[in-house]
Amino acid sequence: MLHVLGTGLGLMPLILGGTPEQHKKFLAPFLTCDGDPLASLTHSEPGGTANWLEKGGKGLETTVRKEGDYYIVNGDKLWTTNSAGWDGKGAALSCLCCRYSEDGGPQDPQDDPASNIIVLLVTRDTVAQNDPGAYQKIEEPNLMGHIAASGPLTRYTNFKVPVTDVLSPGNGASVIERAFSMSAALAGAMAVGTMRAAFEAALKFAREDSRRGTVPVIERQSAADLLINAKLKIDTSRILVWKALDGVEKGTGDDRSRYEACLQAKVYCSDQAVAAVWDTMQLVGM
Repeated sequence: MLHVLGTGLGLMPLILGGTPEQHKKFLAPFLTCDGDPLASLTHSEPGGTANWLEKGGKGLETTVRKEGDYYIVNGDKLWTTNSAGWDGKGAALSCLCCRYSEDGGPQDPQDDPASNIIVLLVTRDTVAQNDPGAYQKIEEPNLMGHIAASGPLTRYTNFKVPVTDVLSPGNGASVIERAFSMSAALAGAMAVGTMRAAFEAALKFAREDSRRGTVPVIERQSAADLLINAKLKIDTSRILVWKALDGVEKGTGDDRSRYEACLQAKVYCSDQAVAAVWDTMQLVGM
């Protein structure tokens, strides 16, 4: 599931901000149903990036400068789902977020951080065409039980990307924020799906199994209460997801209110999913 969600997030900036030519070029591997291509929104860095657009802050430390027909990238990325691909040689597509800096120095506290953000479209071919040490997968961090997911520490050293492969020049920060907000609502939707699958399995068990008693388990009050609690979590979560995605689709309110609704859906639904699945596990007796 995390690979799928991570790929959806990785493709979102391209979908939102790419030109028709970029869509044709970079979406192709994901439309052929051939193989298992991964995409990554390569944004997070060591030390965190929650306040990356705050004026006066440090901003992104991965920097980029232009040299002739190439952008030159230097810096580290971390917790970027799928970014190294299956084999450590890069994802099929990485939307690589950088801060423009001619000298690679710290961000000017007087600058608007959003004005310096550049998003580069990096493929496995891009990685292969660079010098061997230009792109390195350093290590895989401990992702707290998500052993099937990858969010590696990667390092870019004078890494070259063609100038033609820049996404939505001048609007990179806006595209990334929109991608995060929309994918947050999708994370909420996937949480709802997880809850519903667990609920349906538990409901089927409760209707059909008596645990060698005289009536189905669902007729026992404690079991029924667990199902009721899970159903309440599912239904309230679905309402938040509907509200968030309806706002995105119809443009209800302003950007900030739509972003807030998407984040609410992600946070609330993912929290409820843990509790709802635990309720159903107690009912089944696992």
